[in-house]
Amino acid sequence: MSDPRLRDGLMALLLLEIADLRALLACTGPVHWGGQGVAQALFSSTMALWRNRGAFALNALGFAGAVLAVALLLAPIVGLLGPQLGTLVSVLSTIVLFDGVLTARSTSASWTASDRLPGQAGAQVTR
Repeated sequence: MSDPRLRDGLMALLLLEIADLRALLACTGPVHWGGQGVAQALFSSTMALWRNRGAFALNALGFAGAVLAVALLLAPIVGLLGPQLGTLVSVLSTIVLFDGVLTARSTSASWTASDRLPGQAGAQVTR
């Protein structure tokens, strides 16, 4: 990683992969609730991602901060447990963190699928 071109290329690839993954995660709602085809849902979620790129960047920075905070909190524990148990604790904490984030995103996506939040007058109830 001493070559700056390699580092810059990997960072660009990482940013593109994050944007692609976010678009793929967001396109399930229009397919399920909106009855859109896969290509149309992927296009509309990509356009929504582009229109909200500032919020997406802030969300990504917040998530990176959460990952860094968990890593800093677990570093002494991982050091005390040794390489095998430390790796297990690291992997399990990462799974729990990602699961919490994805659950929060899917819950917010289901609430924003209609114009109103559940419980408000005129809200669409989907089950």
